[in-house]
Amino acid sequence: MPVFTTTEGKPIEPKAFASRYWYACLRALNIRVRGIHCTKDAFVTTCLQAGVRIAWLENQTGVSYATLRRHYGRWMPREGESELRKFKALDPSLFSPRLAPTLAPKRRRAAQAREISQLEKCEEGDLNPHGCLAH
Repeated sequence: MPVFTTTEGKPIEPKAFASRYWYACLRALNIRVRGIHCTKDAFVTTCLQAGVRIAWLENQTGVSYATLRRHYGRWMPREGESELRKFKALDPSLFSPRLAPTLAPKRRRAAQAREISQLEKCEEGDLNPHGCLAH
């Protein structure tokens, strides 16, 4: 169902609505003038910040996941983080950051050198053959 309708309940024509009512309303409220399309942007970003399910948002807006990811990715939860938080109710210690064992400075430098040499062995397109996670 359209959000904005005519008095007869029909969908409005956006350009006519914007030029006749939208801009005057924004000015009256002392809001910077912007296009009516910005209402969708505000809705999508608010939904993403609230943590709604992406599938629901796709259905509400008619915007595909790929487009949502491309245009609103910075407001989306990072893949997996939101799902891992669901385990917290079961056991708060699950997936919590663990302290890494500390190495003596000399051993730490040697370990870092090994990691760098592993990264150098990676070639683009490798499917993690040497434990390389750089790609």
